[in-house]
Amino acid sequence: MGAAGVSLDDHLLAHTALYHLPEEHKTTRTVMITSAKASDMVLTLSSVLSQINELVRDGSAATPKNSTSAFSAKNTGNYKRVTNYERCLNGKHNPKTAHPESECFQLHPEK
Repeated sequence: MGAAGVSLDDHLLAHTALYHLPEEHKTTRTVMITSAKASDMVLTLSSVLSQINELVRDGSAATPKNSTSAFSAKNTGNYKRVTNYERCLNGKHNPKTAHPESECFQLHPEK
């Protein structure tokens, strides 16, 4: 790799960036790695980033509408979104918790 003017670190960073793409973009990852191997091209971080930017610019790397990021949470079912940690104590249900009273472990320890 040194002969190609690419450091091992840059090559590893390129592959690391590809493997950190979201799961819905695994086809993009596979195509980039396969095409690089087929053409004897050495993947670099800048080449990976430029191809990802091109995909984003073309709109082909748009995230699906039903995906969520690691930093967001969906409010599903009967559960409320709780910003601080609330819990039930001493056999009593705390209405500020995220779970409904019917699923409270303090009231229904058998669940």
